[in-house]
Amino acid sequence: MPSIRTDRPAHRRLDAWLDAAAVHEGWIFRRILWNGAGPSALHPHSVGRILKQRALAAGLSPAEAEALSGHSMRVGAAQDMMAAGMGLLPIMKCGGWKSANVVARYVQEVDIVRLAAMRR
Repeated sequence: MPSIRTDRPAHRRLDAWLDAAAVHEGWIFRRILWNGAGPSALHPHSVGRILKQRALAAGLSPAEAEALSGHSMRVGAAQDMMAAGMGLLPIMKCGGWKSANVVARYVQEVDIVRLAAMRR
């Protein structure tokens, strides 16, 4: 897994999931079968459905939860990496993007906010 800064509780929860699911390589989030985690990744629609359910359980309004998607998390991860000081190429590698233009669009607002903060 790429090394990026995460808060310690999130990292501990991820490690606990990887141990419980016996995940040592490949997809982190997988289909859950009757006998444990399967070998294939969650379907993109499942990711979105689970995300919306968890958002509602966390207290977000139905409108806020409905606005979320698995893609939101991917874009947010790119923005977090940029805010943490990672360059465009490492972000592309972590997210599996081939186009710098796509990633640049995702992170451009973070760059603008960071530059504005540096000028204060």
